[in-house]
Amino acid sequence: MNVNVNANANAAAAFIDQLELAEPLPELQALKLSGASPQDGKKSGYVDDGSVVSFVAGVSAQNQSDVLNSTLLAQLAASKKYDRFKDTENWYKFYLDVLSNIGWVAQAFKFEQFTASGATLKMDKAILKILAAIASKNQIAVVTATLKGLEELAGSDGRIVLLDTQSQNAGNGNFQISSVAESGGKIAMSLGTFYFNTKQQNTRFLWFSFNSSKIRLFQDAEDITLNDEVYGPNRKKIIDKLGDNAKKYIDEIEI
Repeated sequence: MNVNVNANANAAAAFIDQLELAEPLPELQALKLSGASPQDGKKSGYVDDGSVVSFVAGVSAQNQSDVLNSTLLAQLAASKKYDRFKDTENWYKFYLDVLSNIGWVAQAFKFEQFTASGATLKMDKAILKILAAIASKNQIAVVTATLKGLEELAGSDGRIVLLDTQSQNAGNGNFQISSVAESGGKIAMSLGTFYFNTKQQNTRFLWFSFNSSKIRLFQDAEDITLNDEVYGPNRKKIIDKLGDNAKKYIDEIEI
């Protein structure tokens, strides 16, 4: 490890040490989630706090765990500093700040309002259209399968309750949908970041057909990569910082 990389890894360690994480809401305490148990190369999908993360075939178990843990860390740290639903812009700024400091190479989010082509906006269809601009066909296919797997779950399922609780509140929403691929041991994530406000509320908002005039959906889609020379030396520190949160906020979706 050269001097600059070592300095960046040390800076990441200091940054992680000073992070504070949001505590689980009381209504999430009773959920029975399994945490993450990735298998090497397995195509898979996960609920990860207010995110839905999908992996195409070929991503190692270690890399899957790194993605799930790092994005969970960023969400919980951002939610500790800012209200996820009432101060969304600052929430996203700190979310990105966390990702960037622990090794993700990303640009600033540039949110734009999504304009539906008709009288209704179906959230899952809008998400897939937005991600298709940056993701491969294989990535879109696994996102589609993950969303379908989620849709088939009962409304009382812990994964649906978690995602709904962490993604929307009183007409305001904030969630992320991503797909991850690996090439030469390197991770690349096509990340869709979204927030919305609406006069219509539905607990299964990802599959709800909103009246286009009653919802404002803002989105950004970026390809980001993980620098393992920065993240790797801090992997255990991040796991330790998360503690048992990975079991409270992450669970696999059958696809």
